[in-house]
Amino acid sequence: MICAQAPGKMLLIGEYAVLEGGDALVFAVDRLAQVSVSRAAGNEFSVAASSLEVGAQPFVLTPHGEVRFDPNLNKYICAKLSFFKNLFEFFIEHLNTKQPEAIRIELQTDAFYSAEWQRKLGFGSSAALTVALFKALETVWHLKLNSETLFRLALAAHRKAQDNLGSGIDVAASFSGRVVRYVMNSINAQEQNLPQTVPPWPELPMAVIWSGASASTKKLVASVSTLKQTDAGLYRELMNSLSHESLAVIAAFSNKNMDDFLIHVASFRDALRNLGRHSGTPIFTEAHERLVTIADENGCVYKPSGAGGGDIGLLFAESQTQLLRGCSQIEGQGFRIIPVKMAEQGVRVTEY
Repeated sequence: MICAQAPGKMLLIGEYAVLEGGDALVFAVDRLAQVSVSRAAGNEFSVAASSLEVGAQPFVLTPHGEVRFDPNLNKYICAKLSFFKNLFEFFIEHLNTKQPEAIRIELQTDAFYSAEWQRKLGFGSSAALTVALFKALETVWHLKLNSETLFRLALAAHRKAQDNLGSGIDVAASFSGRVVRYVMNSINAQEQNLPQTVPPWPELPMAVIWSGASASTKKLVASVSTLKQTDAGLYRELMNSLSHESLAVIAAFSNKNMDDFLIHVASFRDALRNLGRHSGTPIFTEAHERLVTIADENGCVYKPSGAGGGDIGLLFAESQTQLLRGCSQIEGQGFRIIPVKMAEQGVRVTEY
């Protein structure tokens, strides 16, 4: 049996700007997607997804690389497996080899969901699953793909699944682990450079906050992109502001300059709010605005992490004492702190 695991992500800075060539900084977090594969007899494949409450479903792979489940399979189960189907077919399409041997596949992303809140947490489960699946397939079929090829393949597959709206920064975090500085190749994902890790800042007082609702990154990004069509000048001005502040945050992070870091995180947050207002996109929900207010009142800085509209946010402070005070006030208002740590490793595989 082969077991591949890939971590999730937490975007520190660079939201939306990264889609236009801006620099972004992302943490890999210790929420792991897991894909287990083992060889199967004959030519019948199967896939199970316990996190989706889907038992083992047999399928065949046509000579053209198409995944075909039982035609009588419940349509709701088919819908749940559509993401896997798209990924698997993409991998086979770019395999350029003979028909691969049949395998049994098990998908598991429980770490990205909260059973208590009945919500998906915004840590990039689909990207982590993509990276883990591709690493598992590459290993079980002895393909010996180099890291660059495997990363670009996972990146292209995930972006295609998001209608080419995503930046791929979550794939980069899942692939590399630790802290990654990322610049998107907007022309061709197949030419994207390997993500580059940067030294972490372990002393940075930071907490991850659950805003109380899940959000669709794809819908939010699509909404923002409409502004590019209706007012290209304003769109460029807003993106330039985001890119400028993102670079300043990254520089402060690299130099461990706390004063500059907090100032520019707040400026980036305000620019992000402006983007939402001008594009009519609910990047800042009422919950995010409440969290900004609570943070300000306690000498902290808060910003959404990722596309916004809900999901998670980040709280920063000058000291651990301030951070604890801010967290206490936030929890007192009914929000939750999510315990996460930086993932020291990117995708990894174990053979049993």
